[in-house]
Amino acid sequence: MESAGEEQGKGCCARVSETEEAVDGGRKCKLYVIELSFGDREWTVKRRYSEFVRLYEEMRKARTVPVGLPSLPPKGLFSRQNEVFFQNRRRRLDEICEFLFSRENAAFFLVQNRACYLFFGLDSLPHRAREAEPAQTSDPGTHGDEIAKQEECLSILSGVVQKQREIGRRLQSKITFQASSVAKLQEQSEALRERIKKEEGRVGGGL
Repeated sequence: MESAGEEQGKGCCARVSETEEAVDGGRKCKLYVIELSFGDREWTVKRRYSEFVRLYEEMRKARTVPVGLPSLPPKGLFSRQNEVFFQNRRRRLDEICEFLFSRENAAFFLVQNRACYLFFGLDSLPHRAREAEPAQTSDPGTHGDEIAKQEECLSILSGVVQKQREIGRRLQSKITFQASSVAKLQEQSEALRERIKKEEGRVGGGL
């Protein structure tokens, strides 16, 4: 069994891998298949373009649109919606999913924003019972299970953020060390140039 640290180290990822044909209300439509991983769990959700539009609308209403969020691809004229059009749209939607689900600065946003939480199917993740906690009677009138899932998601995401920050600190330490080495080399180079000038001066004075 993997430890919590190993699970958290796996991080989270979302990608729009492909499109699928579907029928809704007797009309053909495109579904965008989003493959997700969260800790050691993997699952798939399928969303229509209109659901992406609704997600943006809900985030705007709640004033929870993150800074730097890519814009939605255009709807496009029906007559121009060929396979190339849908593949280009898929790539744009993939960028959006990656931004919302994978970026460090979006980790806590995912759990705190209900629209994103439901859009990515985080509510469907199986909740792991905590052995140390006493059994509690469930109240159908409350959102206890959903809150517990959100807390668990937040715990995993917190571990991901901490790991990324640790990597960042290590990189910063390496950069600082390299900068110090470069500064020393520059000092040595300057000292060498001074010595060369002095030697040239002695040689010139002796002629």
